[in-house]
Amino acid sequence: MREISDELLIQMAGDAAYKRGLDYYKQGHVGQLRLKGKTIIAEVEGSEIYQVTLKHTSKLFEGSCDCPASEGFDFCKHCVAAALVYRDQLQQDKTLQGSTAKDRLPSYLMTLDKPQLVAMLLEQLRNDRDALAQLTIKADIAAGKLNDKAIKKQITAATPLNKHLHSYPQVRNYFARLDAVLSGLETVMPDLPANKALALTDYAIARVGRALDTIDDSGGFRFDALERLASWHDRALSAAALPATDLAAYLFSLFMQPESEFYPSIPEEYENMLGEEGMQAFMTRLRVAWDALPPLQEKDWAAQGDYLHLLYPLKYEAISRNDSEAVIALYAKIACDFGDFLELSDLCLEYNMFDQALWWRKRAEAVKNKPYGATAALEDNQVALWLYHKDYAPVVELLWQRFAKWPSVEHYQEITEIKGQKDNKQNRAKAIELAKQAISNQNKFFGQFEADKTIAELHLHFHEFEQALALAETSKLPSNLLVKIASANPQQAERVLPLLYRASRAFIESSNNDGYHRAIDTLKLAEELAGKQHAAQVTQVLDGLLVEFKRKRNFCQWLREAFTEL
Repeated sequence: MREISDELLIQMAGDAAYKRGLDYYKQGHVGQLRLKGKTIIAEVEGSEIYQVTLKHTSKLFEGSCDCPASEGFDFCKHCVAAALVYRDQLQQDKTLQGSTAKDRLPSYLMTLDKPQLVAMLLEQLRNDRDALAQLTIKADIAAGKLNDKAIKKQITAATPLNKHLHSYPQVRNYFARLDAVLSGLETVMPDLPANKALALTDYAIARVGRALDTIDDSGGFRFDALERLASWHDRALSAAALPATDLAAYLFSLFMQPESEFYPSIPEEYENMLGEEGMQAFMTRLRVAWDALPPLQEKDWAAQGDYLHLLYPLKYEAISRNDSEAVIALYAKIACDFGDFLELSDLCLEYNMFDQALWWRKRAEAVKNKPYGATAALEDNQVALWLYHKDYAPVVELLWQRFAKWPSVEHYQEITEIKGQKDNKQNRAKAIELAKQAISNQNKFFGQFEADKTIAELHLHFHEFEQALALAETSKLPSNLLVKIASANPQQAERVLPLLYRASRAFIESSNNDGYHRAIDTLKLAEELAGKQHAAQVTQVLDGLLVEFKRKRNFCQWLREAFTEL
């Protein structure tokens, strides 16, 4: 194995990069190494956390990094730091190589004095920031120095701001370190006065909120830390035993902050703690804040978010009182476009306010620039108005008109759900005929393929499996529908096997792993339906697919695993 000398590293990285890498190595910026065959992978902390890849064989030693200086191929300072750590590891392995004594390490440690052991432990902790943070907390506890100010410093250090982290490893490490610090503080927090524990918890949650301004935690790595903080908050708030009105005022102040989303749902999760008096005080503050807002004039999504934040608890409180007029009044305050007006019309119908429903519908009709889909939405609302007065005839007529424009099983089911309508032979025949005629309705989205697909789905819905099979044999249908039709006709293997072969080939041609798995599932179904009588045919098809799609390696590998006889 090639020796990793200082001279070799200087030759590969240059003097300047070598010296900076040596500093990184001495300062413990290199995380734990991971070995995969001849490849060594390490994370090195610089201005960001970068991943270094080293390769070491008997003739070759090289490295690359994902930092800007390396661009994936140059040997940078991060490579130097990782190489030095790797060299240390090789030396340790060489020293211990051939050792068989089980007690060699404990015996060796026993020969060291405390200063040496401390130095060794501190050296190890330089590469493990989580353990270092936890041991630092334990040292502060032992020294009696861990008061609320010291804890606040620990939380501040664990939540650095403006980090601009986006990759999963970076964000995961950030919140893992925070959770490690919080874990170390777990035993200390209950000993603090309740008001100080509560203030520290609020401070920690606010820090997380500020940190997320520049951290993309779409992976949800923050939730463990937030769950721990939520338990702290519940414990501290219970211990504080605030009077009901003071508790309501405190929770309302949290509710109005952007970080309120990081607490348990306010006020619902605190209802038992608030009691009846506290809930009334909280809702009074909420209504005052709501009443201070002017009616929403236009769809400003940022402003609407503020309105909705206040609206939801007021809405649920009104629903609990069966106060439908209060619910309508809440939504009326933020109604400013076609969708809002029509939603209010439907809501009024739910609360048996027919006249108000008509009034909001007229407001929707009066909107000049209606959105896409407005016609269908108005039709749905009109249907609801007719149904309210049990006027079923125009509902059925409108739904058949809609079916004729765009036939589907869903639209057919809407018709048969109307009182007086049945899923009978007459309606089934009408649905099939309208689906056939839909091609000539000048609907550019409904051609022969869509018509055949819809008719086949209708036959399946009607349990007319033979008709669906006959259509599948002569028409082009989606692969998943072919599988459904074949499954519905298990006794007709000679006719359904070709459908399954068609479907599996289409799945394979999608050229993605999901398609490959679906193809194999389809072929397993073919094997099941074929039985012994057509087993040889299935095997022949499988062999042909292996030849035809030999370039699709994943498919071929998984097919052989599924059919071991191949």
